[in-house]
Amino acid sequence: MNSFYSIVYAGINPASGDKLAVGLFLLGADRPRFAWSKLRLSLVRDLMGGDAHRLLAQNLKALQRKADYADALYNRGNVYRDMRNIEAAMKDYAAALKIRYNYSQVYNNRGIIYGGRGRRELALEDFNKAIDYDPDYSSAYFNRSLVYMQTGDYERALADVRKARELGKDVHEVYIQQIQSLIKQRGKATDHE
Repeated sequence: MNSFYSIVYAGINPASGDKLAVGLFLLGADRPRFAWSKLRLSLVRDLMGGDAHRLLAQNLKALQRKADYADALYNRGNVYRDMRNIEAAMKDYAAALKIRYNYSQVYNNRGIIYGGRGRRELALEDFNKAIDYDPDYSSAYFNRSLVYMQTGDYERALADVRKARELGKDVHEVYIQQIQSLIKQRGKATDHE
């Protein structure tokens, strides 16, 4: 199997103001190989400052183990998501899940994408899986609460927000009060019917 390398550049594009992410990724290798020319390495070094060698070493070392391919795919998926290349992000997330089926962070991030695209059922499935595989994952509870809010299931949203807060997620009291207010309003509306 051949190796291929790709770099995603760092910083902010001064011409457009777009935020760009950082990453070096090696995929498809039976074992990592360092195949950078001096020109490419100097470009990476210039883009990432003095951390270029450290980043290269970390990524190549991490990718020596098969299990870490899932991490590389997850990280690259996050970079693509941040760049708003959702299709590429979803492909990397799917590939990461083929390697590590119980990768809670991947399910959580994929659920965020589904939720943002109005695909609430798929978002809930992914948040449920993230929580099933990591019951202490506060972000998955919080993100699931947002989908419950969109569907009008305020009781479940409140339960999830409280659980996320209990697990250490920084949830503003105003959000909890808003949900409680919506539950009370619904109760008053059904009382009058």
